[in-house]
Amino acid sequence: MSAIETIALILVIVSAIKIVFLLVKPGAWFSTVGKLWMKPGVATVVALVLGGLVLKYLLIELTIVQIFAVMAFFAPLMWLTMSPYRKNLYDMATRELSSGGILKKNWFGVVIWILLVIWVLKELYA
Repeated sequence: MSAIETIALILVIVSAIKIVFLLVKPGAWFSTVGKLWMKPGVATVVALVLGGLVLKYLLIELTIVQIFAVMAFFAPLMWLTMSPYRKNLYDMATRELSSGGILKKNWFGVVIWILLVIWVLKELYA
């Protein structure tokens, strides 16, 4: 099994488990995942490690440009999934923007996005 197939299989298994929990006992999923989200330092480290590992293995078979193209497919799916919560998300974003806290809280993610965008542009126009 290739790296991409392994990553896809892991995502399928985790997604299936999540869907079953959400259909059968949503509170159980939230209490498990919610504990991680309530520890931003731990959640950040987990996200960085998982993201780095996935990127490392994706780059065995794909280019960063191809990965970004897949992200362009995934973004509307996330938008669709989050759209029922648009009012709460909008209110939170408005509150964070007005307090000036959005970049304070998200600077690291923004830096990662900037680096990735520069990487893609370099690949496209090299």
